[in-house]
Amino acid sequence: MLIFLSILCVLAILLTGGSKRFKLTNMAVFALYTVPLSWAMLYNGAFGAGYTWLFYLATFTVIQLLFVLIYQSVKKYKQWHNR
Repeated sequence: MLIFLSILCVLAILLTGGSKRFKLTNMAVFALYTVPLSWAMLYNGAFGAGYTWLFYLATFTVIQLLFVLIYQSVKKYKQWHNR
């Protein structure tokens, strides 16, 4: 499930019609929280703590995915409304 969410988030960032700056910023944010949380999940996950890191990683990924989708929806709506 986490791999699916991560791939979906990366695809949503890369395939949206946003500017290059928007895409690079979101990819940097994605990398900044994914790398440390994945490391913590793998190497500091003793005694069930890995589930906590997994929860944080999934939550942040869903929040960023929703942010990208809402941003793009509002942008498309404004373009459609200004015609």
